[in-house]
Amino acid sequence: MKNDCALVWFRRDLRLSDNRALEKANIESDKIFTLFVYDEIILQALQDRNDQRLSFIADGLMDLDQQLQACGGGLMIAFGNPKDIVPKIAHKLAVKKVYCNKDFESYAKERDQSVRESLRALAIDFETTLDHVILDPDSLRTQQGKVYTVFTPFKKKWLEVYDQTGKVVQAKAKNLNYLYPSSELAKNLQISSDPIGVLQKHGFNYGKPVCAGGELEAQKRLVEFSNPIKKYDQTRDQLGYEGTSGLSPYLRHGNLSAREAYSFAQKKNSLGARVWQSELIWREFYQYLLNYFPSFGDSSFVPKYNKKKWPGDKKHFELWQQGQTGFPVVDASMRCLLQTGTMPNRARMIVASFLCKLLLIDWQKGERHFARYLLDFDLAANAGGWQWCASTGADPVPYFRIFNPYLQSQKFDSQGLFIKRFVPELAQLPVKYLHRPELAPKEVLNQARVSLGSSYPRAIVNYEEARARALDWYTQVNKQQL
Repeated sequence: MKNDCALVWFRRDLRLSDNRALEKANIESDKIFTLFVYDEIILQALQDRNDQRLSFIADGLMDLDQQLQACGGGLMIAFGNPKDIVPKIAHKLAVKKVYCNKDFESYAKERDQSVRESLRALAIDFETTLDHVILDPDSLRTQQGKVYTVFTPFKKKWLEVYDQTGKVVQAKAKNLNYLYPSSELAKNLQISSDPIGVLQKHGFNYGKPVCAGGELEAQKRLVEFSNPIKKYDQTRDQLGYEGTSGLSPYLRHGNLSAREAYSFAQKKNSLGARVWQSELIWREFYQYLLNYFPSFGDSSFVPKYNKKKWPGDKKHFELWQQGQTGFPVVDASMRCLLQTGTMPNRARMIVASFLCKLLLIDWQKGERHFARYLLDFDLAANAGGWQWCASTGADPVPYFRIFNPYLQSQKFDSQGLFIKRFVPELAQLPVKYLHRPELAPKEVLNQARVSLGSSYPRAIVNYEEARARALDWYTQVNKQQL
């Protein structure tokens, strides 16, 4: 028997296609209201009122609203604390049930529990559905019933369960009876249909993000990736040109479902597609860890690192943030982040290894810097990637593996295209010296108009000495008893 009316609360699932909460509401309800809440607790913590992630989200909301209007409804936009707003709106609309998709972050779990209790007091049901990840974490356990903390056996189990369950990607639901409150009721509820206006009303700015948000844009980019995915295994690490999908912001904000992305790659049946699928499973792994280990996002998974003070220099951290380390590939990567809100995965690994191992600065500082600027910031993936590089996490790179930024630069930006784009003061240097300017003869530097220590900084550390120092520090930490 269907409910008379339901409310679907969108969060990090801004799409109509393959949206599990929306599908369930459609099956069980006759009429559906839709809502998005700008969470003031999250937004007020942002350091920048011009944060382009808000613009990206706003794009997605406008796209979603247009699709809903075409179906006879519209998206309600509110600003405030969801713990108060969702129960209030649900009550005023006289809905029987509120639907939304699960979120594995600690804050989200606590928020949802509070909303659940408030709704229960109003005799309104509340249901969360698995959507942000492909497989239910509870279906992925060892033979002893334990949680996986190493990726390879996790991936093996994940593939086994996926093959058994045969997850189906749902097309956009048709014939839904979407509703939007009357203008009088909308005013009473303090809601709007204008996501940009709501942001600006509360002191945030909208500016065109580096890439447009929205479900339609995500679908367009997925199609464009049809040919590049075939060579993804060869191109994904190359910094000089686009070798990745560019879909991570869309997966993060739910403009594209992980199920659809995985299914898309499965149909391509190539080595490149399989490598990309493996990256999607890494995404599942980090969400899985965050679900079972709530502190995974803000403390080292290996406890001994939480007890040890990282000896790095504060000034070095500031220079790393600014892209002024004197290591061209590191500086290009950090400036790429500041200018575009994005960074290739290979570049992320290079700068993370540099910060944690060559500068011996706490990975959490780097993680927070990324959290501030990345358009695709996701707590689980960001903390997971940083801890992998810092050798403090679950299944991390061995502590003695330290990226050589010069070799990484030569291998993955061999023509210096990435460096020339983001470190233009070195653009006239011959490629031979572009990766390590201090080795260039004085006459070459003069001809390229490069003055080390003036137009471009000298290297802030000696690589060989910094590597030896890191190995000594990590060795001492690993000798400690827990």
